[in-house]
Amino acid sequence: MMAELDSKIVNYLHDRTNIKAKELAFVLKVTTRTIRYHIRSINQIYPGLLLANQEGYSLNDESYRKFLQSNKGNFISPSSAKGYIIMHLLQSSADGENILELASSLFISESYLRSLLNDLKRFAFKFNLQVSINHYHANLRGSERNKRRMILSILYGDGRLQNELQDTIQKLMGNVSIGKLYQIVIDVCSLHAVHLTPYATENIVMHYAIAIERIRLAKHIAPHGSLERLSENSIDFTLASEIVHRLPKELADHFRQGDIAQLAVLFVGNTLPKSPNNVIEAFVNPKIIVALHMALAQVSKNFLIELNNLEFFNRLALHVQGLLDRSQNGELISNSKAVEIKSTYPIIYDVAVYISSLLGDQLAIRLNDSEIALLALHIGAFIESAELNNDKPEEAISILIIAPEYEQILNEFIARLQNLVDHHIKLIVSISTPKTQGGGQYDLIITSNKIQKPSNNTITINANGAYLEIPFTVNYTETYTDESDSDPSDENFTQDVIFKINSDG
Repeated sequence: MMAELDSKIVNYLHDRTNIKAKELAFVLKVTTRTIRYHIRSINQIYPGLLLANQEGYSLNDESYRKFLQSNKGNFISPSSAKGYIIMHLLQSSADGENILELASSLFISESYLRSLLNDLKRFAFKFNLQVSINHYHANLRGSERNKRRMILSILYGDGRLQNELQDTIQKLMGNVSIGKLYQIVIDVCSLHAVHLTPYATENIVMHYAIAIERIRLAKHIAPHGSLERLSENSIDFTLASEIVHRLPKELADHFRQGDIAQLAVLFVGNTLPKSPNNVIEAFVNPKIIVALHMALAQVSKNFLIELNNLEFFNRLALHVQGLLDRSQNGELISNSKAVEIKSTYPIIYDVAVYISSLLGDQLAIRLNDSEIALLALHIGAFIESAELNNDKPEEAISILIIAPEYEQILNEFIARLQNLVDHHIKLIVSISTPKTQGGGQYDLIITSNKIQKPSNNTITINANGAYLEIPFTVNYTETYTDESDSDPSDENFTQDVIFKINSDG
């Protein structure tokens, strides 16, 4: 895998020509001697990638294309920068992101960054979001709901996630076929009348892949704590052990009792007639449960990604428990092939980094890139599983109604409104009094009373004769096909409408 400084040099030279060693040294905060050493090293590994003349250094375009193909997943190319840019804009302050600082942090040119921002403008428009560029600052403006829709579209939309995850897991396993491992897990469970959900199967296969890589790195799990209470005669230990014994003998012989016990825990919730919470209480430190709940709540707030599925939480908690045990025993995995997810799916990796940081503060551990990448695999597997099962996290819009005199007909309005929105969106309606203060926690406020400091999400209604008028904005997309073009095109429209509901109900 290319060294970090080597990656930065190649990224900086993308879209730049004839750059002096002095400039590279200044930007990357190293000496010119270090720059020259690394450039020689890069050209030794990738002959002809970097060109040098009296004017400075440049990239060989043809060699660079071959380099990207041969280093897929091991190199953060400028084309991966879009995901990082979106995450920066989502988390930026009201002033936005400084374009020069952002370009520098990504090691791409300002002009290239501006071209990416222009691409994002068109992409964001599909979600009624606006990417605004004012001199040297960029902002992403729009509702939280629309930002959440955009994030989900990025994660689900291109259809590559499943294949990329499968490829990553296969690399962890080396010459053991992932397809064969899936079949082994299914066959062994079927033999013992244990039925797994598709996500549980995916998760177990992933943990076996991680275990295979860890064992090849001579990193083993010592029996401890809750693992020591897991009987070798239990159905869970039997399942884990039989799967291991069906692996190639030269690999199976290296699994120890602690390694199998940790894998056995993955089956507990599927083999006992107990609620999933019993599994968590028996095998996971309560501090981890508290820290993980807090971390996932912060992910929802800052990344607009919902990871509140119970099965996902329980399996992630078990993984974090194992991670904490490895950390305390000095057995953290390093140099994992899973780090390629960092460049392939920067948003997922960013979420994993954020969760790792929060868990690190709460549990007093520090994770390396490899362990963070394995955490990212968990997140990616859940997102991919939710997409395959058409079970995307449901969006919720909170509505506050302060109009007691119109309660009956407003209920009819809400019912009509629900028919207009996507079936993955639910409306949470609260009825309150005019004394209610602070409407910022609601997406929409409908009131018949004048509010002293109305926000832009407030609709004030009034009776007009026999009707109650409710102004509302509807955003929708129409698809049409031009006779001169074989591909259909989407157009976004915004229309202001007034719902008139008979005041008699």
